[in-house]
Amino acid sequence: MKRNGERCTELAEREDQERRERQERRERQERRERQERERQAKGQACGPVERQVEEMYIDDYYEFNDDY
Repeated sequence: MKRNGERCTELAEREDQERRERQERRERQERRERQERERQAKGQACGPVERQVEEMYIDDYYEFNDDY
């Protein structure tokens, strides 16, 4: 049978391990969320430029195609 001190040490080690695992999960989740926000921000920054290019193609199409 284990002594009381050994049980307390095992319990403390287990709690420390669980705390570290929770912290790691929290950090991974925060990193994923931050990367997603950055990806969305980058996409929004590119959006207007892409629309401008698309409008230029449309303007060129109508300029060089007299059918419309």
